[in-house]
This record gives sequence, C-alpha cells and structure tokens, in this order.
Amino acid sequence: MMNRKLKNIVFDFGGVIVDLDKQRVLDAFRELGVDVEAYVGRYAQAGPFERLELGETDTRMFCGELREAVVACAPGRNIPDALTDGNICRAWNRMLVRIPQRRIEALKRLRQHYRLFMLSNTNEIHWNYSVDSLFGQRDDSPGAIFEQIFLSYQMRMTKPSSRIFSEMLSRAGINPDETLYIDDSNVNCEAARKVGMHTYVPREADDWMPLFIC
Repeated sequence: MMNRKLKNIVFDFGGVIVDLDKQRVLDAFRELGVDVEAYVGRYAQAGPFERLELGETDTRMFCGELREAVVACAPGRNIPDALTDGNICRAWNRMLVRIPQRRIEALKRLRQHYRLFMLSNTNEIHWNYSVDSLFGQRDDSPGAIFEQIFLSYQMRMTKPSSRIFSEMLSRAGINPDETLYIDDSNVNCEAARKVGMHTYVPREADDWMPLFIC
C-alpha cells in the first residue's frame, strides 16, 4: 500500500462500492407523475429525502411527506394514484444500480490485511434494498465484509460534517493517522482530512482497487 502505517480503510458506499444513477430516479418518479429533481443529488439530498437520510423520518413518514410536497408545490393538484408507498420506494431504489462482484472480491481480499469499515450517507430504504438485493449472502454480506458499518440515518448526522467522522473514529476505536477514507466526494474527503484521516477520491468506482496489492 502507499502508506505502510495504514491499518484501517473506511469506504463510502455510493459511487465507491455500489454504482449509482441519479437519472434513473428522476425518470422513475416522473413516471409516477412527480418531479423530484430539486430534492435529489448525487452527494446530498434535500427536503423529505434529506430528512430520511438524517433518520428524522422513517419510510412511512417519508412517503407521506413526499405526497404532501407534491400538493404544496402545486396547490389544488390531486396526489397521483400511482404515488403509493411501494411505488415511491421502488422509484427511490432506482438510484442503486449494482455492486459488481469484482468489488466484493477485492474487499474480501483487503479484509485479510486491513480492518474495513463503511461510512455512508444513506437511508433505510436504500440500505435495506442493498442488503436484500445487491450484496450476496454469507461471505459477501456487508456484515461479513466490514467490521463496523456507520450509516447516516442511524447516526442522525451526515457528511460532510466533521462530527460524523469524529464519531465514527471514536466508536470504531481507530487512529485517524492509520486510516484511509475513500469517497467519491471531494467535499467529504476534505472533512475527513480535517480530523486527521488520509483520503482518496476515485474518479470512477473501480479506481480504488489498484491502490492495493493483496
């Protein structure tokens, strides 16, 4: 590895382990009669989507808030019949495309040499779908790959706040100077550097893999 002091690697989830496609989400919601472009970003969310990511709402509350937002944006408009909880969750999960097996295998090799952790801005809808449908079973499951998993909706805080990095380091009991953080957001990596972590920003999701010889 580039730094022999490194003992720990903390991975972001979206854009590093799982492939994302924002346009698929926008298209899926438009098919339901809703435009959510003002709320959905690659690195951060807004409105009901942000509150879901912060753990301030659960799935049922999120779906209700989204329907209320539709009415608020267009007074007098009826809520589309298609905007059921199930359809909202399916449309939101369209953001998550796939986790290629080559990344899973790379993580499994790395865990033999480093302590692996995950720190992600995510929500219960995306995470439950990922665990059930994108990760594999047994040795390929997130619990088998990562020593600890830190998710924004459970921690009630999000990146790029330096507080979430400090809290993660404290809970994991790891030294920031011995820790590499990998995230596709420059802003998030800058926040990690402020608490003493080493960082790497991949341009493409697979770019982190050649960093290691295992």
